Amino acid sequence: MHYRYLVTIPKDKAKDSADARRCVNSFLEEEGFCSQGRFSSGMADSFVIGGRWSGELTSMCLDQEKLKKVNEELGEDHFWLGGKEGMTKEKRLEQYKKVFMKHFPDFNGILPLWRDSYNPDGMEDDAKIIDEVLWNNLMEKVIKENNEEHFSDMEYELDSSAKKEDVVGKYWVVVVDYHN
Repeated sequence: MHYRYLVTIPKDKAKDSADARRCVNSFLEEEGFCSQGRFSSGMADSFVIGGRWSGELTSMCLDQEKLKKVNEELGEDHFWLGGKEGMTKEKRLEQYKKVFMKHFPDFNGILPLWRDSYNPDGMEDDAKIIDEVLWNNLMEKVIKENNEEHFSDMEYELDSSAKKEDVVGKYWVVVVDYHN
């Protein structure tokens, strides 16, 4: 199964998103997060930055009501081709883009869904400095949903006891997709 793993690092440890993603990748490798051999006992047998959760941090920063409308308009099966004859990934991506831009006409950047989930380096927005909007959504969607076991860091324990003033503007969060 694939799982989401969020890693936080102090803002001063990385100059930009690429640096934060490299830093987390190196940290996880050095810590033995991924099994390195036949008898190793890492938490995962493989991982990539972003992966199936690439774009999740951007989605958390968007208006959640509008995002819900996008998903409703596309239907519950919008992640899949839905078994419709003649439907291709490219056609579905165009449908998603059209509906998404209708609800977020001022959005600039790479759409938060339908990405390459095998890019080991992730995308630019798979590492973000935690701002107030992201903080609120992380606390609501991740920590309060009892996913604390998937929330780690290099120097700071971010859990339900974390204080906003200690984190916002001071930490990067990087999303990792791992398999075990």
